[in-house]
Amino acid sequence: MYNAIKGFQAKRYQSNWTNNIPSPAALEANNTDLFNWTNNIPSPAALEANNTDLFNWTNNIPSPAALEANNTDLFNWTNNIPSPAALEANNTDLFNWTNNIPSPAALEANNTDLFNWTNNIPSPATLEANNTDLFNWTNNIPSPAALEANNTDLFKKTL
Repeated sequence: MYNAIKGFQAKRYQSNWTNNIPSPAALEANNTDLFNWTNNIPSPAALEANNTDLFNWTNNIPSPAALEANNTDLFNWTNNIPSPAALEANNTDLFNWTNNIPSPAALEANNTDLFNWTNNIPSPATLEANNTDLFNWTNNIPSPAALEANNTDLFKKTL
């Protein structure tokens, strides 16, 4: 598995940004890849926002099957895709794990923290990409308020 992790080449499987702002190609909300990775920076393409699998991945890109948000393992991994404590993306540890619950402290993409976590529940407060928030979370359900892609809101969610 370690070799599998090391084999995950960040410079090959990271994502696609413009002007230091996440610029996903599309928000396809159902059964679609969340991240397409190129150029060593994460670039979300889709987010399934409500009681649904958060991440679906294809083409040998890291593919967490589910985001189970409350006192549950965040990531389940299959098909020899990295699932350990750390994923090296751009020479930076992606995940720090505690209490058997994923608690990524930071994904440094362009020297910026991706995730801030509290209470062992995924609660990313901000993706600071050019000082723009990617995720706002409420009710233990991913609820991105806005993704600024070239000054255009990509995500809006109403409860």
